[in-house]
Amino acid sequence: MALGFVFLGYSGLVLSVSPHEIFPGVSLWDAAAPRSSQLFTIVGAAVILPVILPVILAYTTLGYWVFRGKVRHGELTTIERSKRAFWFVALWLADVGGAMLLALPFKLLIRAGAALH
Repeated sequence: MALGFVFLGYSGLVLSVSPHEIFPGVSLWDAAAPRSSQLFTIVGAAVILPVILPVILAYTTLGYWVFRGKVRHGELTTIERSKRAFWFVALWLADVGGAMLLALPFKLLIRAGAALH
């Protein structure tokens, strides 16, 4: 019920300012990016998401599996603590690496576009 009220509130806000959401006299369509920029973004997302999304889901699942269950102080041996610390660092590095891989194609395309001008 609360989500319904939030939805109705935002719907009323959008209807009250539509179609001049940006500035008076400037419609949403006037302020939109050029079609070529929008196509570039959607193609980039369509190419990258099928590659990155399974990686994100895999390391998130692995993280939940590694750190599952409640552990009280003193129940873990030093070796078990070391294993968990290793997996924590490995998952963090996978997260950083995934973000870098996600940004790399866009960085290369921007450089290639700058070289053309």
